[in-house]
Amino acid sequence: MKNYIIFGVLLLVLIAVLILSGFVLIKGFEYKDISVMPLLDVIEYTDKIEKKKLELSLATAEYNTRKTNLEKEKENYADMKSKYENVSQEEIDAILEAYKKYKYDLEWLWITLGNYARTNNLQIVINEPENPDNAGDILGNLGLTVRGRYLDIVDFVFDIENDKELLFKLDNMNMTYDNDNKIVATFDILTMNVIF
Repeated sequence: MKNYIIFGVLLLVLIAVLILSGFVLIKGFEYKDISVMPLLDVIEYTDKIEKKKLELSLATAEYNTRKTNLEKEKENYADMKSKYENVSQEEIDAILEAYKKYKYDLEWLWITLGNYARTNNLQIVINEPENPDNAGDILGNLGLTVRGRYLDIVDFVFDIENDKELLFKLDNMNMTYDNDNKIVATFDILTMNVIF
């Protein structure tokens, strides 16, 4: 009989511990420095952590891809810049002399350069040479500014410099990044005859 009483007390203690454990799992528990979160909160918190880990891994992959692309564009830019800087003064003088002999209609230049910009997905601004007293022919510099991706700008330069009707090269190239991580490139076409 004594064994039954001990067994009964132990069974009641076990049931009380199970009920208390279930209550703690459902409602949580806090006492001084000890804190136990409810089971549902732990599960929800774990799900949030997993989602944040996934977001972080996607953001890290995107960052690494963009960083790699940016490094490639910087290398391409440095290569292109060094090629432009290595053009000899004799070549420049020959090109300038050719500019003086060949005359360009300004409207035709606008259309031709604008078409190359549009084909290469670029925005373009053309700064015309000064035209004092509305003279018909002007000898001066034409400035170009294009905005877009680096490879599109490279294709634009290639198209212009290989066009058989555009007998000029782009000079004084300068490239910078704008706030949208697009490249803004400026060029000069030096001492050309323009017909207004």
